[in-house]
Amino acid sequence: MEWNVIDGKLVNNFKFKTQTELAQFLLKVANYADEINHHPDCKIHKAFQLEITLYSHDKNEITNLDHQLANKIDDLFNFSSSGMVGGRDSIVISFENNFNEIVNNFYE
Repeated sequence: MEWNVIDGKLVNNFKFKTQTELAQFLLKVANYADEINHHPDCKIHKAFQLEITLYSHDKNEITNLDHQLANKIDDLFNFSSSGMVGGRDSIVISFENNFNEIVNNFYE
């Protein structure tokens, strides 16, 4: 996703198929923002779109932390839109199911 500089702030717009997908994505962004203590401005519009604005208010400019958060948001969005919405837990369950199937087939 391409971030644009608008009025000295990083801005990106993300589109989703459902509001549930949007909310799940926003929760992931919020969790990461809490971890690094750097929070984006977010606006839901047109029901299924999320505009995210990044800017370091205390520095009055775009900082490395804004770019770090933008990269993480892109990673989260790319991961979510690739069909892996369930995240890490889904991968673990999938691996366990495949592993059990391989073991069972081996011993048959």
